[in-house]
Amino acid sequence: MKRFRLMLRFALVCFEAALISACGSVLAAAQNLCQFNSAQGKIQHVIYIQFDNVHLRRDNPNVPSDLEQMPHLLNFIRHNGTMDANHHTPLISHTANDILTSLTGVYSDRHGIAVANSYPVFRPDGTTALPSSFFYWTDLVSDENSSTQDNTFGMLAADGHNAPAPWVPFTRAGCDVGAYSTANIVIERTPFDVVKIFGAGSTEANDANQFSDFAGIAVHCAQGSSVCANSNTKAVADLLPQEPGGYNGYEALFGALYVNKVLQLRDIEGNPITGFNGLSNGASNWYQNDSTVQLSEQLSWSRGSHNIMAGLEFRRLATGRGAANSARGTFTFNGVLSGYAPADFILGLPQSFATAGPQVRGRTAQRPVHRARHRPALVRLVRIQRRQRAQGRR
Repeated sequence: MKRFRLMLRFALVCFEAALISACGSVLAAAQNLCQFNSAQGKIQHVIYIQFDNVHLRRDNPNVPSDLEQMPHLLNFIRHNGTMDANHHTPLISHTANDILTSLTGVYSDRHGIAVANSYPVFRPDGTTALPSSFFYWTDLVSDENSSTQDNTFGMLAADGHNAPAPWVPFTRAGCDVGAYSTANIVIERTPFDVVKIFGAGSTEANDANQFSDFAGIAVHCAQGSSVCANSNTKAVADLLPQEPGGYNGYEALFGALYVNKVLQLRDIEGNPITGFNGLSNGASNWYQNDSTVQLSEQLSWSRGSHNIMAGLEFRRLATGRGAANSARGTFTFNGVLSGYAPADFILGLPQSFATAGPQVRGRTAQRPVHRARHRPALVRLVRIQRRQRAQGRR
């Protein structure tokens, strides 16, 4: 099966998809600001999940496709909506390009990223540079790689302007847009984007944990949203200087440091997620080898009516064990790096980890037994025989 990476990409109003759900009365939708104008008004939230490198159709007719090998996911989609297989990937399909094509709804000639996850750019001397395809929406090519001296936008529309941002139609409709690990609508690079968004002299620009505090998660707020207006967090201007029709007076939250202060992540049952302790293998696969060594000897002596037996026994019991438990290792995510345990998990930043290894305990138990023995029953028999003879003489 092709490499599978599940990334929660683009969730509107709530982060509410399978593992992660973050919504509550504080969101703009709860204040009746979000107007989807759907038929009968039944659509309250839009959740967009991007599966990277997961194929619906078979590459080999004799091998089940990626989704066929994940029947629970495939059946969930089929039984709870419409499976639309009429999707055409970009000509050169890769992670960033796929995501940006899906988010914008247009192909590369209209959003600027024709090749991913990096793309060639000519420098003034004719040589080429390879800037990354992951950057913030308003970054210039020269912001990504100064040697290009290319001052056009990385996200470039066919008319030479910054490509329209995908969250704008929703925030204009009064809806908050949450983004988690989504190409180019969250902070991708530190320290450049942190300095650009918060300012060169800001506290954030001097944060020693910029990546864990600010990368990978954002909320683009509607005007009047209580999320960005919350006094417990810090919103900044959501700047899109070339957005068609203008885009003024909007704010956004960037990073787990600020988003986690106003949004409570919840599971699919609505219960708050307050911790994410770790990943490990709970099974045990001990191999146990028990052995017993026993030696014994006995001596029998008979004389007339006398019969005496005596002996010696040596016995050794041993238990040996060996195992390869926790074959995948153990990882602990407790929020110490980003301020929230699930964010540590998504970012791949465990607080601690232990690699797997064999556990050999050798002889865990052994007991030698040395014992001299006799046959008391036979001795008693001799005594009885003597007593009977004595009585017969009387």
